[in-house]
Amino acid sequence: EAREYDVLHSHYWLSGVAASHLARLWDIPHVTMFHTLARLKQLANPFEQESFLRLEMEQQLIKHADRIITATADERAQLIRYCGATTNQVQVIPCGVDLKLFVTHDKQEARKILGLPLHQPVLLFVGRLDPFKGPDLYLRTAAMMEEKAQVVIVGGKLYDDRDVEDLQKLARDLGISHRVHFWGARPQEELPMIYSAADATVIPSYHESFGLVAVESLACGTPVVATRAGGLTTIVKNAKTGYLVPRCPGFFAERLDTLLRDRDLLEQMHLAARPSVQHFSWKSVADQVSNVYQEMICESAQLVAQ
Repeated sequence: EAREYDVLHSHYWLSGVAASHLARLWDIPHVTMFHTLARLKQLANPFEQESFLRLEMEQQLIKHADRIITATADERAQLIRYCGATTNQVQVIPCGVDLKLFVTHDKQEARKILGLPLHQPVLLFVGRLDPFKGPDLYLRTAAMMEEKAQVVIVGGKLYDDRDVEDLQKLARDLGISHRVHFWGARPQEELPMIYSAADATVIPSYHESFGLVAVESLACGTPVVATRAGGLTTIVKNAKTGYLVPRCPGFFAERLDTLLRDRDLLEQMHLAARPSVQHFSWKSVADQVSNVYQEMICESAQLVAQ
């Protein structure tokens, strides 16, 4: 059965390649969102290896897409500066979070349920156990800190995972393995309880085009200490809902020690966290994306009329 489409919306470069061909075949506008661009990852970390195919395909998509959505103004500026996108082509719309799911739970109750100590500081890392995300820096930070926090890692597999094994060895070498908890990947429904149990979420990535973990954590009332890079700078309000620091374990350790020692400051950041991310609701994001669709449909109709 033949169907008519008004707009094609793709995500990531592989889907973007397919969508670009279909958009030309069907003669309809194409909007894409890369989420993470290979070239920008390499700029953030020169040791990051990306395939020539991906680099070339992303460049072709930038050249041919009618619209590109970026999650932050920083990513938009980089697309224009380094990748040849035009100012009219790129529009900023943040990623969304389910603010009905990511809510604050009582910290002590959450720790009881999760089996964490009630009266010791707890740090949290959530994400892929990819070197680009910095789980090794997280462990080195914990080892340097004066506050001897429990160190929770959510991500990876519990068994037969080389990344987990490497991090477990690092924890042993650093002398902190007795307080490091590898919990593996967890269902999204469990994350609000985990965020709520922590005193701070640590994000030591080289770069984040957005920083979804930061939004989720703040929505649950948990301050974030993160690398001053990419989209994280638009989510974390420095000294208000967390800290933004250079990507160095010494800087992370100093800020985390400061935060964990000052319970009044921790409470202030806890109270400020959730209100700071209300604009990341799915309703707000969906309305903005819908407006982009309408603009593209109108522009397409005007071209046909000419």
